[in-house]
Amino acid sequence: MRIARRAALAALAISAIVTSVAAANTETIAPGTFEFTPTLAFSRTSFTVPGINENASITHFDLNATVARSFTEQFQLMGGLLVQHHAGTGEDLTSYGGSVGAMLNLPVQGSVIPFASLQMGFVQYTGSESDRAMLAPMMRLGVRSWIADQRTLNVSLGYRHEINPESSVRDDANVFDIGVGVSMMKK
Repeated sequence: MRIARRAALAALAISAIVTSVAAANTETIAPGTFEFTPTLAFSRTSFTVPGINENASITHFDLNATVARSFTEQFQLMGGLLVQHHAGTGEDLTSYGGSVGAMLNLPVQGSVIPFASLQMGFVQYTGSESDRAMLAPMMRLGVRSWIADQRTLNVSLGYRHEINPESSVRDDANVFDIGVGVSMMKK
């Protein structure tokens, strides 16, 4: 739980900094806008192995490059490419895949736009043709802050459930992370 509290505090601190330095832009995302958003998410978990009393840690990096189209000021459909890297407990795993989903942009609050996204994805681990995983749900809650014309800085907290029914390299997993991304938009 310490990790979750630290992640929440870090996200709140980043959100406060972004909000305080952002220009007072109350612009919304216009219908028909195309958006490209690369996002880097990170999580690290440290724990003590039961029975051995050894400390261990797991680090997870996730790069998600999404393309979205706005249908209204609040609703977007999105699809993206995923690269994730998992290191720890004597293993380094990399997987590649894709995702599809939707994003809801909430009404502008000052100079930020709160958002929530829900996606589903699939990845395949390198080195094994049979090790595939389904990522469902992939949820993200955060805020966007305008940093330039048609550009936003996005800070978010994420949750992802990974389902590996026949994997020989990894069990099912839940990952909570902090993500930072930049959105570039074209009307």
